[in-house]
Amino acid sequence: MVNRGQLKAIWAFYKHYSVSSILFTLFCAWLFWEYDALFQIMFIKLATGWLIWYFIISFHSQKLFYYYNLHVHKRTLWGGYFFIDFFVLFFILVTIRFLK
Repeated sequence: MVNRGQLKAIWAFYKHYSVSSILFTLFCAWLFWEYDALFQIMFIKLATGWLIWYFIISFHSQKLFYYYNLHVHKRTLWGGYFFIDFFVLFFILVTIRFLK
């Protein structure tokens, strides 16, 4: 079970690396607005999520020890990151669907 401190750590991690994720989310939202291509959007989002993960693991792995020292496991940290990321995408896509 995730406690409050771990949730704060996951949120801090998301805020630190969210700029690129939000940009890709906005690009996916534009694609959804223009072309209604849900399958392609999910593929793009998964591919860019993997690229962001690879970038962070490759170039910022030493910064992750901060979260590990807070007893946030890798699976919890990345699961929370991708959950927040897909929740934001889902919220934007539902909003676009209602606006069209």
